Amino acid sequence: MKNAPLQAWCIVPYDSAQRSPSERAAMLRKLGIKRLAYDWRYKDLDHMDLEVAALRGEGLEMSALWALSQSDAAATDAHLAIIFDFVARNELGIPLWVTLMAPPDYDIWGASKRLAHTVEAMAEMADRAADVGCSVALYNHGGWFGEPASQAAIVKEAARANLGIVYNFRHGHAHIADFADHAAAMLPYLHAVNLNGMRVGGPKTLPFGSGDHEFDMLLTLLRGGYAGPLGLINHQETVDAEQALRLNLNGLARLKRWLKDA
Repeated sequence: MKNAPLQAWCIVPYDSAQRSPSERAAMLRKLGIKRLAYDWRYKDLDHMDLEVAALRGEGLEMSALWALSQSDAAATDAHLAIIFDFVARNELGIPLWVTLMAPPDYDIWGASKRLAHTVEAMAEMADRAADVGCSVALYNHGGWFGEPASQAAIVKEAARANLGIVYNFRHGHAHIADFADHAAAMLPYLHAVNLNGMRVGGPKTLPFGSGDHEFDMLLTLLRGGYAGPLGLINHQETVDAEQALRLNLNGLARLKRWLKDA
């Protein structure tokens, strides 16, 4: 916990101040957050080089990049050629956080067909990422693909050394009651964790430390051996990203005091 690297996430499309790449990099430097996991929208694809240059100019780094994949056509996703060219051109070698864009009936496919289909797509994605020095982390965003047990099964079956999981507290409210079981499934493959306040019944987005369960959930992961990056999020279009990040940093400070007292 003491040396866990921090990274900002969901502060590009979610920021009431609508910062430019240079303004965003300066804000992160001021806060002491040295890494940005880049959550783009299609309008940003042509400007990602500017983001890397701005971060490097402040002594910061782009540490992860959102990606999309179809369940059966990872090689033909239109944006992926842009993504792979971008990371190779900038010599990034960073994790790609993959959200599965599944067909409407995907969640009701037979379990074996759905798993085999997804394993093939994610293995292909991981192989392509390896060609440009990147890893792939499955990003939980609801549905069958977002369940820790499903993601652990996909990673295990795909059997790619550069394939793992990134877990987002914000998309894990359904996991609160039995989080220890979900953590046990994820931990062997867990690459990154994005923090959020966790309160049964919501709201869905809360600063870390403002909920009822996030301290215990993170402690479960830490006790299980997790020592990777911790993501601080905004994910609110009407909130200034700097304000949201400061609140999350305050929550981390409270967690450290809580751990010391415990």
